[in-house]
Amino acid sequence: MSLLLLVAACHIPCQDLASSSVVVTVLDEAGAPISGADVRAAEPDGEPEPCTTSAPGDYICSGAHNAHLVITASLEGFDAATAEVDVVSRQCEVPDQTVELVLEPKTCPSVEPVGVNLEIIGSGVDPLVGVWASYAVNGGAEADCVAVGDAAFQCGVEVGEYVLTAGAEGREEGTATIAVGVDSTGCYPETGHATITLD
Repeated sequence: MSLLLLVAACHIPCQDLASSSVVVTVLDEAGAPISGADVRAAEPDGEPEPCTTSAPGDYICSGAHNAHLVITASLEGFDAATAEVDVVSRQCEVPDQTVELVLEPKTCPSVEPVGVNLEIIGSGVDPLVGVWASYAVNGGAEADCVAVGDAAFQCGVEVGEYVLTAGAEGREEGTATIAVGVDSTGCYPETGHATITLD
């Protein structure tokens, strides 16, 4: 009787197939592991799901059995890397797979970054005389803007919160605040534009 039960049990199909598990190792160009990367895996037509960190440079990505996973690793200062993996279940098991993704330093175009282009105008008809402008980023020390015209200035080369101050002879000082983010290359500030009117 027990033998018959054992034979019957062997023919019971798997009720719960194991989930796929892909171990992703993220490396730099020299082959050293990179920690802190954003590693995500997505099935076709699915939303990318974050993978979990298991060791420095190692990440575990899970998906359904018989899954096609698109795995992407990204980190500020590096170009993103992508790999595609087919995970096929084997009876009740899904063998783990390993993938290496190499992140290369981001290549930035050769340009001169500008934080903020500042225009200063005066109320009334009298021309502005002795115009000056300064800026501070993220509450840091104040620095002079660079004049590029009679009342036009370029201020800073950084990403952050700018507090701009301007003045002229016989005028009250004026201020403006502007946030400058990163441009589409991920390399430089996205140039902001501000105007200060002096009374």
